[in-house]
Amino acid sequence: MILCLEQSLKIASITQLTTVEKMQVIEDGLPFQDSYIAILDNDTFNYWLQLLQKSNVFSFNTETDELNILSTNIIGLSFAVVPGKAVYLPVAHEYLYVPEQLTLDYVLAKLKPLLEDAKVLKIGENLQCNISVLIRYGINLRGIAYDTML
Repeated sequence: MILCLEQSLKIASITQLTTVEKMQVIEDGLPFQDSYIAILDNDTFNYWLQLLQKSNVFSFNTETDELNILSTNIIGLSFAVVPGKAVYLPVAHEYLYVPEQLTLDYVLAKLKPLLEDAKVLKIGENLQCNISVLIRYGINLRGIAYDTML
């Protein structure tokens, strides 16, 4: 769904938008306060995946359940293609009333070609840790442009 500025101004609150509509607002460059969105459904994930695939560079990070890279598990991933507008993709959070999440295997299978594409540049913090974690899942991160820890 493509929202024009006139349509978006008619909406009383950004919270009335679906997540995919919020992503379109981001793509159109229209301002709103909800700059950080959790991806909880397949449509939003596929929409964001297309944004990442169209991008020449993006930032990303893995969230894990512990600090030991030899035994840690991925519980989420975060991405941004422009400053101040990002998404978090929980895949293995466990707590009371946790919302339904996409499965880790499904998400990684869809992301693998993108993460292994050396032509698409990646920015992140402590990417060496992310590399070690992703290798355990059969993903060889390529296209590293910048690591803020170096």
